Amino acid sequence: MVKLAIAMDMPAVTAHMDVRLRKALNVGEKVRIEARILKTTKKLLDAYAKAVTGDDLIIADAKGKLIKV
Repeated sequence: MVKLAIAMDMPAVTAHMDVRLRKALNVGEKVRIEARILKTTKKLLDAYAKAVTGDDLIIADAKGKLIKV
């Protein structure tokens, strides 16, 4: 999530993150990470990210609050 914020020219650090592990991942299985900024204010960003397998199975997701620096 921080990497996305930096790529969007909004440098930030993680203030809080809730992670949910949903499924096990096999060793060597490829995974795709998707992230998005849900809300932005003067000092905070609300973000969401998920880890998805090749067959679009969500194996983990997270919500976080980021502080702009």
